[in-house]
Amino acid sequence: MGADQLRHRRDAVGAHVRLWRQLLRHVEPAYVAAPGSLLAVAAWRSGDRALAEAALDEVAKTAPDYSMAGLIRQGLRSGISLDDCCDLTPEWLEEVWPVADARTGEKRAP
Repeated sequence: MGADQLRHRRDAVGAHVRLWRQLLRHVEPAYVAAPGSLLAVAAWRSGDRALAEAALDEVAKTAPDYSMAGLIRQGLRSGISLDDCCDLTPEWLEEVWPVADARTGEKRAP
């Protein structure tokens, strides 16, 4: 990966952290689980494990059984690096889990 790609990735991750942090601050308590979990992933990806844990703590207050948060916490505490683990891109997702064509309902060929 080139220097420009790394710089773009860091900028994108920072934007994600800011987005989910802002949303988490303003969302109704009943809806904290999803943005809190997404903030945790973005923070983890940026290397801010403390922020990731804090976001997961917020989720646990209102949705202790939210499975996505539990999986994120398990990965975070196991020491997995998301950069080493996988590169979550739309292309990768389409390859491993093709989206159905909206018109026909059939899966697109990879």
